[in-house]
Amino acid sequence: MSRQQRRPRPARQTQPSQPFSGAARDELRRTGDPRLEHALTTVLAEAGLPVATPEPSDHIVLLRGVPVVPGMRLSPPTLLWDVWLSRLQALFLAWRGAGPIDSEDPALRAQWERWCAEHVHFVTVRRISAGVAWLRSFLAQPAPASGQGDGERGHVHLIGHSSGGAAALSYLVGVRACQQPEPLMPVRAVMTLDAAIAGLAGRWSGAKSYLRRVADDGLNGLNRWASTHGVTLLTVANERDIWSHRVLGDVPYLGLRVGPPFALRLQLNGNIHERLRDMPEIVAALWGMPSPPVSRDTGALVLR
Repeated sequence: MSRQQRRPRPARQTQPSQPFSGAARDELRRTGDPRLEHALTTVLAEAGLPVATPEPSDHIVLLRGVPVVPGMRLSPPTLLWDVWLSRLQALFLAWRGAGPIDSEDPALRAQWERWCAEHVHFVTVRRISAGVAWLRSFLAQPAPASGQGDGERGHVHLIGHSSGGAAALSYLVGVRACQQPEPLMPVRAVMTLDAAIAGLAGRWSGAKSYLRRVADDGLNGLNRWASTHGVTLLTVANERDIWSHRVLGDVPYLGLRVGPPFALRLQLNGNIHERLRDMPEIVAALWGMPSPPVSRDTGALVLR
């Protein structure tokens, strides 16, 4: 068959590109795709996966891991966690029945900045032992009053990415095994994003050796123990991230597939590993609806 007579090859199917650029792309990154947010919200509710939304008197600890890619600089924590801080700001305004913060309302902006300084805590974790030590010290302090004049003392939400998530889970394992003291600041929720707790990532972070040292059963039964202590657990993992994990014992699990498969360069430069943390749809789905009853069963679900 001549070249002119050859049948054309079918076009390779690809994901349609999003028609956004400049400011529109920035806005999409900040607020997310409402269709994906709705899908995640529905999935969490139907699967009975636990959700715990912060309240005004609560404290939020944002633990990030240290990049292992040579030459990669650490971003400022407010930039690294910007989509989470944006959601917290929206919750803050909802608590006060206020509209969006703008430059024409300096009093409201000052209130937000003061609340954030008192209630949001940034932690950088390289090794699990150091992250666990920080959590032990921080949570050994009695919970301060809310500052709202109501006398309430808040709970703590631990949100950890990479080795930060592994440190949060390892801390709970240590408390369960009586290797760490009971916290005086009550932990309400622990949520991890691509926790560096298994495989090569767990070996690099020190999580695997720490868990072997403090508990014979590791993560097995951790959710059952946490439920009896009023702690909501959830692990979220990108199953296309080679540094992530799958189901961990009985800990509730939400598995997503984000990013192109077999993208070695994006794996090695950390791009795939950071994607869950930067997805506003995840934050909105987790912190955008009332907390359902905590399920003691493992939820495993994959969005394709």
